[in-house]
Amino acid sequence: LAGGVTKTVRWIVNGDEEFVPKIYGRLHHFDFIRQTLTLGAHSTKEKNQLRSTLLIDPILSALIAKIKVSRVGEITTLCPTFLPELVSALQAMVVRGGFVRMITNGSWKDGVAFQSWPAWVLSLPALDKLLEAGVKIFTFQANFNQPWVYLHRKTAVFDDTVFFGSHNFNTPSSLSNDEMSFEVDSPVLAAQVKSLSDRAILRNAMPIGSELVRRARGETKFFRKMLTPVTGIY
Repeated sequence: LAGGVTKTVRWIVNGDEEFVPKIYGRLHHFDFIRQTLTLGAHSTKEKNQLRSTLLIDPILSALIAKIKVSRVGEITTLCPTFLPELVSALQAMVVRGGFVRMITNGSWKDGVAFQSWPAWVLSLPALDKLLEAGVKIFTFQANFNQPWVYLHRKTAVFDDTVFFGSHNFNTPSSLSNDEMSFEVDSPVLAAQVKSLSDRAILRNAMPIGSELVRRARGETKFFRKMLTPVTGIY
């Protein structure tokens, strides 16, 4: 998406036609910023509530619909400040016997670039709920042998379906930003993205648990209250 022009993505696949991915079309927001200007002067919390009531996010809707029928899945995101409906869908997937893992940024104390610390603070409540449900969560760790300083990948893989694009699957992407993502049904692509995640976990991530997250929630309660007005940035 450049200068208001949508460019067509063409998939070129060599070999067996069986593995040609099925692309379900462009999933995008249509100028959410302009729509939200009509909401008037409200607090950030009130605006988020109004936006979630009035605005439909086709990307998140498609992702949640897929989660509801999947057995195995993963999400990679800059910041998991997820809307309640996404948290509930992931919790329900684990309850019915599914497996879910997530890779996201940790705190600056873990060697991650400082700009990810506000995102970490704001995402702690969602992380706590997901860990309690049984979701496996890995946080990015800066590695002096690697050039990367923080995680900015936005992908989701559930069974053989891959979601990728600009959407972070979080509250700002759903309620504040214009985003564009694709939903692709392809066992080959799904396997490749999962392999990429496996390598990322091995080289630059570590698992976190509920104890760490709950302790961090207590330590950052004041900062989270201060950061709430800038939730739209993260």
